Amino acid sequence: MTSCHIGSRVYAHQPRMSEAEIRDRMGELAPFHHAIEMPFGLNTYDEDSRRPGRQSTGRIDSMKKHMWPRLLKHFGGTLQGNRVLDVACNCGGFSFLAAEAGADEVLGFDSEHRYIEQAKFIQEARQETRIRFEKDRLENIGPEAYGRFDVSFFFGILYHLEDPIGGLRRIADVTTDTIVVDTHLMRIPYIHRFFKAPLWGMSLVEPVEDNDTTGLWRKARHCQFKPTLQAVEQALKFVGFDDVEYLTPSASGLEDRYYKRTRGTFIARRRASPGSSSALS
Repeated sequence: MTSCHIGSRVYAHQPRMSEAEIRDRMGELAPFHHAIEMPFGLNTYDEDSRRPGRQSTGRIDSMKKHMWPRLLKHFGGTLQGNRVLDVACNCGGFSFLAAEAGADEVLGFDSEHRYIEQAKFIQEARQETRIRFEKDRLENIGPEAYGRFDVSFFFGILYHLEDPIGGLRRIADVTTDTIVVDTHLMRIPYIHRFFKAPLWGMSLVEPVEDNDTTGLWRKARHCQFKPTLQAVEQALKFVGFDDVEYLTPSASGLEDRYYKRTRGTFIARRRASPGSSSALS
């Protein structure tokens, strides 16, 4: 078995796909929502797709700096021995991160066919065998269909749901230890400094008509609910996660919305028995 260094990653085998084949397929499947390292020093990230006002090169970049070190610290520096669920995985960026961190098995699912097609292409190009991608909907996820998971990622989905508590509860039912939530947050100017009650702001959003990746699934008018920071904390406790930590943004180079607290990340864990190493530190 040979190894080849490609970018900052080490691939155990020579890629089965040629550089030209990967480039052509990336062009066919673009745009990608996540910046993911590929063989031959390629990356799915397209600089032209960066939204105005975003310092970061995307979701993966921000979360690797902001959330990933804290999550791995909880698990002793590795996800080895753990089964991971990636909810609304898009093209699979966080699933690949979990596999790189040593997870025994990762399941990523999304309701949009194109996202799963992208994820499976990336998986083939990177020759990653510990991930399974499925086209499925949140309401179909349960222990009978997929079993249970030690860690679940609930990224960029909570505020899109018409039933956010029901969706969160469904994932809580298959999560035995830790759930990580990343979501838009509602902040009422000035008032948020004094009013700490959990609130949800309802909005009706129109279909996305352009080539943005969101437009692949939001083809009709949609009702969604954006929570305050306190609402996320209370919701996580309500569905069974006693230890909830809001991650204060301290790393540099994150997307601006983390510093403005219009986007937030939470690590929540089920309370462990006294002396257990899985308790929040």
